Amino acid sequence: MALAGTLKDFGLPDIVQLIGLQRKTGTLHLKTEGEAVKVIFENGNIVAGESTIARPSDRIGNALVTQGAITQEQLDQALAVQKQTMQRLGHVLISEKIVSEEHLRKAVEAQLFQVVFRLFRWREGDYNFETQATVDYERTGAVSLGADFVLMEGIRMVDEWPIIERRIPSMASVFKRVVDASQVQAKGNEEEGLDGLLSGMGGAGGGGKLALSADELLVFNAVDGKKSCTQIVESTPLHDFAVCRTLLDLMDRDVVALTDVKGTATKSRSGDSGGAMGQVFMAVALVVALFGVYRNLTSPFGVFGLPPLVQPAVNTALETRVREKLELADARVRGFRLAYGRLPASMDEIVSEGLATRASIEGVELKASARGYHVEMAGPEGPVRIERTFSFREPVPVPSPTPTPKK
Repeated sequence: MALAGTLKDFGLPDIVQLIGLQRKTGTLHLKTEGEAVKVIFENGNIVAGESTIARPSDRIGNALVTQGAITQEQLDQALAVQKQTMQRLGHVLISEKIVSEEHLRKAVEAQLFQVVFRLFRWREGDYNFETQATVDYERTGAVSLGADFVLMEGIRMVDEWPIIERRIPSMASVFKRVVDASQVQAKGNEEEGLDGLLSGMGGAGGGGKLALSADELLVFNAVDGKKSCTQIVESTPLHDFAVCRTLLDLMDRDVVALTDVKGTATKSRSGDSGGAMGQVFMAVALVVALFGVYRNLTSPFGVFGLPPLVQPAVNTALETRVREKLELADARVRGFRLAYGRLPASMDEIVSEGLATRASIEGVELKASARGYHVEMAGPEGPVRIERTFSFREPVPVPSPTPTPKK
């Protein structure tokens, strides 16, 4: 199977889909300025990946240490055994009972996600797929990523990164906690859909706690007002997109907040208790006032009593938030269609397939048409929609056979 060229001519989604459909085994080599990546496929699934950029979060041993699964001394012990036996590090860690296979699998999965999903952000580069009868990779704790899953997650990441970058300036950004750790708890299945009701209520004294998912808890616990986004990635078994997406969700729910790199916002709050208390009272008064205004609105997006010159700016800001939510919903619809070859029957089917949460598609309507579909949501000045039209190729007419002349 000859598969080589440039990513401008044949994009990564097309490459992954082609290898997956043909269930090929081999190594995909990709190269761009400053980095070369090797992705190993087995029967069409991605099973391993390596990059020449050896970031700490890409090394299994270091990832296990930063995640607290093993100590530095245990890692040094395993590396010494590896040097003597020439065995792979994963096999040594398991055979020496230094780490559980589950912890190793999660670290390997995070490393593979980190390498593979960064490729979807490449704008240019060269690729070459080398077909092989068998491939050599670390099979202890290995994971296998199906082409459909990689495509859906990769496309979702590409679509959502611009939205994330508008809110999180860089991977050097530092976050602080807004809600105390004592006010959060692990989310149970029955609590799905309560996110909107609990947003911003983590500090309430009524005894209710903010429910966070497992990934949200990992990220929340890593936030300390000092770690950058990159350091949070390295301290959790999550890749950078998952961490940034989770941080953005927690920001929207007022669980964490962006601060400067030095964390001065956190220090000033802790060093000025009187000012902080005054800010709390002002915030409570503002929330109560806004709630009263909201109750008197005839439109869910109207802002009652604003001067005429201010109202358009408020509407623009509200419509921007609505459009961002629609962009995320549209990305999930396109990912579903790419994976299953059809449109979902409704947004609920996307939730049932695990591609979105109930809160992320609340208020979004999906409507199919003869030539495509659109997603729609109520906005401050009427419905806001994103339309997609499918490209149809007209069938090439088959010429009728020329009749044979009779003799």
